Amino acid sequence: MYLIGPYWSILNYVPSAGDKTLIMEIQMRAIVIASDQDEREVFTLILRRSGLAVAASSDPQRSLTNWTHHPADLMVIAPAEEQAPVKIIQEVRAVTQVPLLMIIDLLTEKTLCALLKGGADIVLGRPVSPQVLAAHVQVLMRRSTAVPSFVLPILALNEITLDPSTRMVTVPGQEPQRLTQLEFRLLCIP
Repeated sequence: MYLIGPYWSILNYVPSAGDKTLIMEIQMRAIVIASDQDEREVFTLILRRSGLAVAASSDPQRSLTNWTHHPADLMVIAPAEEQAPVKIIQEVRAVTQVPLLMIIDLLTEKTLCALLKGGADIVLGRPVSPQVLAAHVQVLMRRSTAVPSFVLPILALNEITLDPSTRMVTVPGQEPQRLTQLEFRLLCIP
């Protein structure tokens, strides 16, 4: 992905011909959360080969606790059979609205519907083909926002601040408030 502007970290840059505009390449980030180490390593490799920077973890709680410091553009979660995937989705959606791909065992129609209604964007059953996983990841990334919110600067007007990476608004004399996706988009309309 290429972006033009002063706010994004530079992974690769090329001055454009004839002007001083800087073109920056942003490598989108993913978090892979899988309790099985072999599965985590395979999914990480597939996502890296798809062009993503990948962080891997076995603990969804740790990833969500550190979300404000280490956000991502995509989450791939492959919970163990004994973990409750609907509960994991609820915990994720309480923190972020990034595209979420779940990979689970025993994918029944009832389970699929519960996970999709709970907030998963794509649900795949185990075993999943590397090509299928890569294709679904590319679809999610293509449809994600053009500018990852975590690279946008904090916006301030007088004493009111808006942090795009966490969708938190701060007003003097009040507790910081997390905005819904719709509220955030309404405030950020140019």
